[in-house]
Amino acid sequence: MSKIFMRFYEHGNHSEDFFDAIQNISKVIFSHVIWQPITNGSSRMLYIREVLKHPAFKVDIVKFNNGDRVDTAIWHYKKLVDTQKPSPSIHQPVIIQSKLNEVKQWTLELLQGRITENPNSKAAIEHLLELTNNLENI
Repeated sequence: MSKIFMRFYEHGNHSEDFFDAIQNISKVIFSHVIWQPITNGSSRMLYIREVLKHPAFKVDIVKFNNGDRVDTAIWHYKKLVDTQKPSPSIHQPVIIQSKLNEVKQWTLELLQGRITENPNSKAAIEHLLELTNNLENI
């Protein structure tokens, strides 16, 4: 997973093959992605900003509450795909989410943890958070 993100960072390309894996990334794996070594001398903060721009994080995930289960669907490039359609006769509450919000929250937590572990990084992290309004303007 780290190599996929590094390739996206360095070359700006992404593969549809990895969209599902990226959308299902866990916080632990994402932590490894964020803190992987950057060999080209680039800024860690620039790397983090670019990782958060990955298209897979921007795909909306829709959750239909069907009583005791939650069915999901995703919009991929503005087209609804991969869904179990809810019964038309029953009103289901719908929640729309994107992975980006969850990943931004993880990133904030990871950056705050880095400040605690390495106080020398505090100024750079605070600068990134100030520039991006706590990652809202990525």
